[in-house]
Amino acid sequence: MSLKAEQSGGVAVHLEAAAAWYVRLCSGEANATDHAAWQRWHDSSPECRAAWSRVERLQGLLTQAPAQTRRALDAAASGKRRRLAACAGLMLACGLVFLLMRASPEAPVEWLATAQGERRVVKLSDGSRLLLGSATTVGISFDARRRELRLKDGELQVQSGHDPAAGTSPRPLLVVARDGQVRPLGTRFTLQQDESGTTLAVQEHAVELTQPQREASPLRIAAGQAVRFSASAVGVPVASSAADDAWTRGLLVVLDMPLARFTTALAHQSGKTIECDARIAGLRVSGSYLVDQPARSLESVAALHGLRVETTAAGALRLLPRRD
Repeated sequence: MSLKAEQSGGVAVHLEAAAAWYVRLCSGEANATDHAAWQRWHDSSPECRAAWSRVERLQGLLTQAPAQTRRALDAAASGKRRRLAACAGLMLACGLVFLLMRASPEAPVEWLATAQGERRVVKLSDGSRLLLGSATTVGISFDARRRELRLKDGELQVQSGHDPAAGTSPRPLLVVARDGQVRPLGTRFTLQQDESGTTLAVQEHAVELTQPQREASPLRIAAGQAVRFSASAVGVPVASSAADDAWTRGLLVVLDMPLARFTTALAHQSGKTIECDARIAGLRVSGSYLVDQPARSLESVAALHGLRVETTAAGALRLLPRRD
């Protein structure tokens, strides 16, 4: 089998799965277990996420398919009707796959990644400017119809620009993160992903936050606001703080943070191995610290709390109680 044919077959497999999930979730019978299983499938690989994005892009089809699916499945009042409904759902899924395969192919994705402790500025062909934070992976996918950025890991600042290739047909810009999608409205904003969720902070103009899996209306976040959200919930927008985009300026701003968490954050941002003695892990830290000078930042903390900083033979920094 040729590489092209093999890739096409792989795409078809993922599109079939995406279509089947779409039919299931629109059936009116999906429960919390189904949604959790869909989320695991969606997050399992870039190919699954791309296939689902492709389903979402067929906007005209998707406005009609849910009603068709519900009519077929709601008719399941008897065993015979259940079999007919199942057949109807299968036919709809097959139709989705056929339309998805015929649709314009996915634009290729260019993946960019930074090492831990690295920050990188990237200027895009549409005039936008990206700032990638430490240990960040971003995919860039532009075609004649749309512009898409995919934040896989880490933190990203986006400053959208005027698209010179748009002409009379504007190409919408969409930033796809793990927990939701952000549509800039001519703006500058930051996205930070961690294990428990995502923080969106807007520095200029406004953005719209949507979560297709929750079928909620877009949430507008204006300049000076920030919101915390996960795949299953969205918090209330609040006033953003200096800490939200401090990393873009090479700073770590903390308020009453446990020392163990502070050293973990400083290690992530600086790329330096930093250890915190368990006996002082619960001490609270506040202030603004230089990411690019972790030793100096730790010395400042040590001076405030009566601690000491050591450098191990391997070059790691270690924060310890002061000797008796």
